[in-house]
Parts: sequence; structure tokens; C-alpha cells
Amino acid sequence: MIEVIISVIVISLSGALSPGPLTTTAILEGLWGGRKNGFYMAIGHTIVEFPYVVALVLIVESIKSFLETPIIKNTMIIISGIFIFYFGYLSIRDGLESSNTKTIDNENKIFKSPFLAGIILTGFNPYFLLWWITVGLPIITLILPYGVLGIIIVYISHVWLDYAWLTFVAGLGEYGSKILGSWKYRILLISIGAILIIFGINLLLSILNIQSTI
Repeated sequence: MIEVIISVIVISLSGALSPGPLTTTAILEGLWGGRKNGFYMAIGHTIVEFPYVVALVLIVESIKSFLETPIIKNTMIIISGIFIFYFGYLSIRDGLESSNTKTIDNENKIFKSPFLAGIILTGFNPYFLLWWITVGLPIITLILPYGVLGIIIVYISHVWLDYAWLTFVAGLGEYGSKILGSWKYRILLISIGAILIIFGINLLLSILNIQSTI
């Protein structure tokens, strides 16, 4: 089991620490509400991920075929892209309109809570879901011989990285808002918003690649 846990941690690093909408949004949530928002995002992420992993253990091939259906994948990409675009827009808007860190308006966020952000940016991210049945498939394979206890132990071995990483990057956002001057803080907000919009564009452009292979 120790060897299994080590293997899970090594495999999980490619997913948990990779740049993407969840990581970028965690930085933004840290700017708005501190490192605790990263932890709350991880809880939302877990709410989606854990039952999905359990489902994969039971019916991995069926889930894979379903997610790779062009209409399903395209729909999820469009929904995810819309959320990412709008969240990026809000960040840029706050960066342009705010004169200091105190004027950032949490009430205008599309995600009313970081918990909800974790759920949406996980559940509607087809590349996260596909990661589990491609790169993450060895983790599923390692779980199979150990039953229910194996699912719990192996999943905990994976998910703690998500909590550590999202809390850490949200902490970077919180720290940055405290040490940066007003104009630097606004530039940071605009930069994060731009990165989110780039992610959204890349998601939507990927639909063209999917359709070209049909």
C-alpha cells in the first residue's frame, strides 16, 4: 500500500499542480478573500471529483466513451468557456475601476462563493474529467484490488495535493494584495483576468480540433 500511495502522489502531481482555470481562479479568490478561499475551492473540487472517481472505478470504459462523444464534450467546453470568460472579465473590470484593494466588490463575482467556483470549474472542465481516464487511469487501476478501503486511502493520497496547492496559490494572491501598491494590484487583477480569458479562448478553439476529427 505504501508503494501504491507513492505512485498515486507522483501521478497526481501532473494534474494537481498544472496551470489551468482552477489554479488561476484560486489566485483571484485569494486576492478577494485570502488563502481560506483556496481551501473552500478544494472542497468544491472534491464534491465533484470523489463521486466521479468512484464511478470510474465501477464503469471506466463507459464513462470514457460518454465524455469523448463530440456533442457532450463540446457542450461542456462551451459552458466552461463561458464561466471562465466572464470571471476573467470581472477581474479585468475590477482592475480597471478600482483605485485600491478595498474597493473590490465581492458581491459582483459570478461565483458567489469559492466553494461554488470549485464545483463549476471542476464539473464543467472536460480536460479535468478526461485526465482521470488518461493520465490518471493508473490510479484507478491501483485502486481496483483494494475495494472500498482502497478507494478511500488512494483518493486521500491524491486529493491532499489539491488542498495544499489551491490553498497555497490563494495564499500567494492574499499576500500579493497586501504588499503590492494600488497600481500594481490593479495590474495583477488585469493580468489574471487576461490569463483566464486566454484559457477560455483555448477551450473554445479546441472545439474546432474536435470537429475536424469527426
